[in-house]
Amino acid sequence: MVNRFEVEQNTLGGDFGGEASDLDDSSYKAYELGTSYSDSFESDGDRVDEPEVELSLEDDFDSSSDDDLNNDLDYDKYGNKKYPLFNPQTDMRNPILIKGLVFPSRDILKDAVKQYERINRVVTKLTRNDKLRVKAVCALSCPWTLWASKLNPKDPMDGSWQIKTIVNHHKCSKVMKNKNITSKWMARHYLHKFQVDPNYSLTSLQKDIRVDFGTIVSRTKCMRAKIRALELVQGNHKAQYANIYDYLLEFRRRNPGTTTICKLDCRLFQRLYICLEACKSGWLTGCRRIIGLDGCWLKGYYGGHLLAVVGVDANDCIYPVAFALVESENKQSWFWFLELLQRDLEIDNSYNICFMSDKQKVL
Repeated sequence: MVNRFEVEQNTLGGDFGGEASDLDDSSYKAYELGTSYSDSFESDGDRVDEPEVELSLEDDFDSSSDDDLNNDLDYDKYGNKKYPLFNPQTDMRNPILIKGLVFPSRDILKDAVKQYERINRVVTKLTRNDKLRVKAVCALSCPWTLWASKLNPKDPMDGSWQIKTIVNHHKCSKVMKNKNITSKWMARHYLHKFQVDPNYSLTSLQKDIRVDFGTIVSRTKCMRAKIRALELVQGNHKAQYANIYDYLLEFRRRNPGTTTICKLDCRLFQRLYICLEACKSGWLTGCRRIIGLDGCWLKGYYGGHLLAVVGVDANDCIYPVAFALVESENKQSWFWFLELLQRDLEIDNSYNICFMSDKQKVL
């Protein structure tokens, strides 16, 4: 009869110097299935019970190993890795650059790097910037580096770019003047302020940039930004002159019989005359024979003068008749304006008409 010591020696094998048990041993099966060690024995109650130890296959892996660093990446149904995607609409305000981040295009990648510089008050430069790769580095003593390239270089239809390597650590000092805060960027970033208040001052713009980004900008740059922002809000003044013929054509289409005359000087705008048919017929049929003449300055981008003719209706109220835009208030411009007015109002004899003016500027 084999005693208990021999049973335990044959069962535990290597712990007592004996040979290891076979793969079919009950203790190995208990270890393989994750059951308690004491349940693997079928001996009587005279055996000293060993403490139960829960074991499983998951205990053989180290949770901090390098293989588990990329476990946060998702995979699609084909087994391909799904990398985080940069959304310009939501992520551009404060971009967080990480390894593996995918951008829709190279331009968006560079814009994100510039915005990162503005937020963190650092200045980087692109040492490589071609169709296949982009490399951005910080100052000479700073280890910050970013490498990016096309996600699928063999696919010409895929314009996505991905950060392949990034050393996201700065040793450089913060800067107070950032070259990436340009007038063009300032105009787009603070466009909502100019939409609410077109008279948004330069001093307020400087203070907002100082508070938001901790950066100092000059008043000259703020002035250029304000001009660009007002062009986005109100339109380009020079470009609007290209639509002047469409503007006059709409007058004549909406009110047939309207007189519209545009005078050019060497293909440049000089004068404009407009007399609506409704105003013309209204003065001829129901107004007193009184004509008031006056002019005023135009405070727009290109300046000039506005000449106007008004009458008096049956209710003794001011009645507009015609107006003209001229380069200046002088003898030639008034003569040109009154000559066109005479033709529209069919004035052959002015003895029965009362003219009123301030008697200034050749009147």
